[in-house]
Amino acid sequence: MGSDVVSPRRAATRDRLCDAAMGVIAEKGVLGASIEEICDAAGFTRGAFYSNFAGRDELCAAIMERQASVALALLGDTVAHVRSSPDESLDELIERAVKMFLSAQPGDRPSILVTQELQLYAAREPAFAPVYTEQQRRGMTALSELVARALTAHGYAWTIDPVDAVGVLYAVHNHGELSTILGSGSFAGERRIRLLTQVVRSLIRPI
Repeated sequence: MGSDVVSPRRAATRDRLCDAAMGVIAEKGVLGASIEEICDAAGFTRGAFYSNFAGRDELCAAIMERQASVALALLGDTVAHVRSSPDESLDELIERAVKMFLSAQPGDRPSILVTQELQLYAAREPAFAPVYTEQQRRGMTALSELVARALTAHGYAWTIDPVDAVGVLYAVHNHGELSTILGSGSFAGERRIRLLTQVVRSLIRPI
């Protein structure tokens, strides 16, 4: 029976390749980012790349998985540190949680662009579309379960399917990130926080 355990050295190599790929993809898109450029940016040979990834699609899936893990960890940390107080309204509690979560987000240009490029790549490449869809499904499900538990702890529940609710929030958040790198002040900062707070508030009910 084989083992799925990845050695620290192999994990470090994969991380360096993912980091390098994100930089190249952010500037050239997935299809414009050659394996050679990614290897050069990471300081590895093509052999090192192919000993870790079967190809471009597997690399993209690894990047998505890593981004999802970071988002889940940040949300988990937010949930763990947000506590309600008697003199705080529900809106204030939600807004504080939203601010805490957003402040912990990477928010750098490459990360935001890579998220968009991976979605476009899935839309253009039929072979990658199911991989992207499954990764998104798993990520959204994990996030929705975490948020649902947090809401229950405060005596609330979603009024719609939890995964759909998180999808709505993700869309609002994603729009805000794009506005930030486009230099548009129309949907950034406090306005994004207020809207996310209002969306959460409109989609929950007392248990």
